[in-house]
Amino acid sequence: MLQVGFILLEGAKAPGNEKHSFLSTKLEALLNAQRQIVESKLLGSLQKLGLHYVNTYTVHKHTRPVIMHVWKKVIEVKELGLMKSIGVSTFNKLQIMALLDAEIEAVIVNQTEHRPLVYPPATSRL
Repeated sequence: MLQVGFILLEGAKAPGNEKHSFLSTKLEALLNAQRQIVESKLLGSLQKLGLHYVNTYTVHKHTRPVIMHVWKKVIEVKELGLMKSIGVSTFNKLQIMALLDAEIEAVIVNQTEHRPLVYPPATSRL
C-alpha cells in the first residue's frame, strides 16, 4: 500500500472490522469552486487511488466568504455517488457553525489540527 502513495494506514484489530476499510481524500482550498472543478478534483483523486468512490470527501481549509459556496458544490458532486459523506478539515468553530446553521447537509467528519504548538480547543469540543 505504501507503494501507491498511502502515508497512513490504521488496521486496529477489532471484532469484524477486518472486512471493512474507510477511505477519505481532501479538496484543497479553492477560490473559484465551480461544480466542474470540484468534480474534476475528486475524479483525479479517485483515479490516483484506483477507486470508484471514497467514504468521505473532506473540504480542507477554506476562507469564510467561500465556505458555503464550496459546500454546496461538493453536495452537488456527492449526488454522483463518488463519495458517501462530506467532512471538513482545519476549519475553525465559526466556519463549522456556519455550515451547521445552514442546515443543508451535516458535517460528518471534523478533522482538527493538533500539533505541539497548535491546539484548537474550541473545535475539539464540537
